Amino acid sequence: MNPLLITLAVILATVIAWTVWTVQSPSGESRPLWLDLTISGCILTILWGGTRLAKAFTDGATGGIAQLLGMGIFMLGFLALFTLWHKPIFAFIASPITDPFTGGSEKVEPKPFYSHALAHRRNHNPQAALDAVDAELARFPNDVEGWLLKAEIQAKDMQDPHAALATVRTFIPLTAPIDLPEALLREADLLLFELRQPDDARQSLQRIIAEFNGSGAAQLAQQRLAHFPSDSAWIDGNPLGDRESLVVVRHEERLGLTEDLGASRVASTSDPEEERIRLVCELAEFPDDPIRRERLARLLASELNRPDLAHEELERLIRAPKAGERNVVRWLNLAADIHLKSPEGVPAARLTLERIIEQFPGSAGAIQASQRLATLSLGSRAIRSEPTLRMGTYEAKPGLQTERRFSATRANLPGLYRDPDAPLDPPDITGAEPGGAKDGPDARG
Repeated sequence: MNPLLITLAVILATVIAWTVWTVQSPSGESRPLWLDLTISGCILTILWGGTRLAKAFTDGATGGIAQLLGMGIFMLGFLALFTLWHKPIFAFIASPITDPFTGGSEKVEPKPFYSHALAHRRNHNPQAALDAVDAELARFPNDVEGWLLKAEIQAKDMQDPHAALATVRTFIPLTAPIDLPEALLREADLLLFELRQPDDARQSLQRIIAEFNGSGAAQLAQQRLAHFPSDSAWIDGNPLGDRESLVVVRHEERLGLTEDLGASRVASTSDPEEERIRLVCELAEFPDDPIRRERLARLLASELNRPDLAHEELERLIRAPKAGERNVVRWLNLAADIHLKSPEGVPAARLTLERIIEQFPGSAGAIQASQRLATLSLGSRAIRSEPTLRMGTYEAKPGLQTERRFSATRANLPGLYRDPDAPLDPPDITGAEPGGAKDGPDARG
């Protein structure tokens, strides 16, 4: 093996690797680790080949000359290695001290920035916002946020839902499986609310349920299908779908001390039993709908006076998979409120609130449950409805009312004018004969 040929081959391979990286990498990017290792291998090969060549060319010379040449070659080689690796070596040694101040040496993952596009949207310049999004998508072609933002600009700002739908459908085949449910949900929203095509929107939601069964996106799609408006509602142009508009009933502004606070003046929208039957039928079709089940629980607890059945419905909601901490805490608090409406419900409410503390320790819901436990007896008295005392009808200014308004005062204060309501000759209660003389002056003056 010729050391000169091996050394030249390694140097040529290193130069080719450097040239390829320089051409393909963007400007300003640091050298990758593989290129540093290649350069280090080239330097070590040069050291090996240089010492072999120095030994061959100084074979007839004295040993001191060969040693000087080898020492010079090794010094140059180790100087090159130190120049190549001194920053990583010093950074590794000083990292325990510098990392708390510099944030460490971990590289920041490049991400797209849509601040310019959002600024153009706020300035009502949708075309400039669209160009800014396209510029970022050219660098990051698989970014789901950019594609959905582009579709939103086209649908909301440029009033072109067909172009927005085309944008979403262009991205759906390219997206990763983790981002596909979000893209399908946006497609369903465009088809339903912008293009008024409920059948196609329903197919997009059903695709999420079929391909991502058991996930949070599938649960959200089932929730939307459970509250999906009918075709006739969209044809009639009702933005609320099949739901009726709420009628505001005029009632007294100053209610005073009343029991129902004006509730008797508000007309009942439906019969509670009919409402219960309707909710049960809807839950038979969509058993995983938490909104209808919670509404049924509230109806059973309040108007139908069946707290036992209300607790069963709430327990089904609490034990449902992927119910979420926020929803579970709200349902347990609702169950505690239902317990407190009964005279002997304080122990059961206490156990319900303790479930929140045990299931979510240290959370905001657990802190709120602890505060409620401290004032549980007060809360039970506040929730239980007490009868309101009704006041009778009285005069506005009663004053000191008697049969003779001035008799009490004039009987004790002589010298006042005669009472106009008193008779001229009051009856004699002293037993004196009529017409007899009086011993003293008139007490009335």
